[in-house]
Amino acid sequence: SSLDEIITFDSLINDIHALRASGDINDRGVYISLLVKAKIAKGLSGNSLTKKTSINILKAMDKQISRSRGRGISNNAYDILHNDIQSLLSNLSP
Repeated sequence: SSLDEIITFDSLINDIHALRASGDINDRGVYISLLVKAKIAKGLSGNSLTKKTSINILKAMDKQISRSRGRGISNNAYDILHNDIQSLLSNLSP
């Protein structure tokens, strides 16, 4: 994905699916965990009262992919997901 592309929660979720399909995420538990977190963060992001929780979930996802890098998540998957998460965080932050 190009850096000019607007990153949304849907594109993050699509990237998780695509990276699983390509084998870049080869740990099923990590895949399911990231997918669930992304969907919950998306649901919470639209409300000003729950936006902070959405941000915290994204930060937790970033820590998770860092820990799983080389163990269930390829460097390519890490780079893509880390960029998606950082972009979403900068869009959500006040």
